[in-house]
Amino acid sequence: MVQRTVTQITDDLDGSLGARSVTFAFEGASYSIDLSEANRARLREALAPFIENAVREGGPEGRRASSAGTWRREDLQEWAKDRGYRVGDRGRVPQSIVDEYLSTR
Repeated sequence: MVQRTVTQITDDLDGSLGARSVTFAFEGASYSIDLSEANRARLREALAPFIENAVREGGPEGRRASSAGTWRREDLQEWAKDRGYRVGDRGRVPQSIVDEYLSTR
């Protein structure tokens, strides 16, 4: 006999299926909420004017590229080399270089 356990994550606002956890911080407190794609889009839209004018802090939340749009590593490497940075073809690119690259886009 096969026994299978299925975990379904529901949206904390409307109860719809297919939610994913979203974490954010505000005034020193961290929050986590499960949201559907539609409600994640609503949250992104609501926060967009604040995020666009805020200064990004360090830590894992500050290292996500998705909030700054998508970019290719090859483009970053070419950009960095054109500006005199020593960047290898493999391995991690220093966050300071990534941040500078993203600020020019």
